[in-house]
Amino acid sequence: MARCALWGICIILMSSASATELEKLSFLSGCWQGNMGESGSIRETFTRPRGDTILGNSQIVIDNKNRFVEFIRIYKDQSGVNYRPYPDGKEAANFKMVKLGDKEVVFENMENDYPKIISYRYQSDGMLNARIEGANKEKVQNFYMAPVDCGAETHLKALRSKKLK
Repeated sequence: MARCALWGICIILMSSASATELEKLSFLSGCWQGNMGESGSIRETFTRPRGDTILGNSQIVIDNKNRFVEFIRIYKDQSGVNYRPYPDGKEAANFKMVKLGDKEVVFENMENDYPKIISYRYQSDGMLNARIEGANKEKVQNFYMAPVDCGAETHLKALRSKKLK
């Protein structure tokens, strides 16, 4: 019985440690959008951490045409925190978290062709900088995005107003 209680405490402590790491990534939560030239935009969306996982997606639209869609899974397992992209719905290389700072995270996979490094940094001006790069800071691409309405806010306001009446 005592052994079961200790095991239960260990499981709780382990899950709270993983939740803490993922909770530090809460700065990603929400919808973000930035410009890409005169006729393009990038939009990324992330959920809050839930069940040792953050779900996200990225979309690039140029000249009103969808050019790129990527689904993103950030998750915690026994090896640490991982970033798994699914560009155009296809599974890609796994990136390991190598740095977690105050409102900054860096994922790396030096064996991937490109990118090798994916990072996000919440800036003091309220913008989110998503950055991808190759080895030795080659082919660096920065995407600066501002927080935007996710679309559900209007629906939620309508639901709340009906409940209050």
